[in-house]
Amino acid sequence: MAAIALERAVHQGDRRLVRDASAVLAQVGAICRGAATPLLRAAGTFELTEREREVAEMAAAGATSRGIAEELSISVRTVDNLLGRVYAKLGLGGRRDLAGALTGGARR
Repeated sequence: MAAIALERAVHQGDRRLVRDASAVLAQVGAICRGAATPLLRAAGTFELTEREREVAEMAAAGATSRGIAEELSISVRTVDNLLGRVYAKLGLGGRRDLAGALTGGARR
């Protein structure tokens, strides 16, 4: 159930639900001493797409949404949507947390 909730939360970009569902999955993994069914493995692994990583790295380097949009020939809204998905997948609060998460061993 937590795995499904986590998948939905990531898709919807709900950072609070991502944190809650991730915590439940971590507890289940700890109780099971690291056992991982395919569902738990898939639910706990949210890889960034190539475009999400590209936008996240540019934002972490200090680029504005407008600057990123111009550089990549996409809309500012697309940049903001991609960043929102990155924040949800990595459980971040915003740009200020981005640089540390990308260099600090965040899941790819």
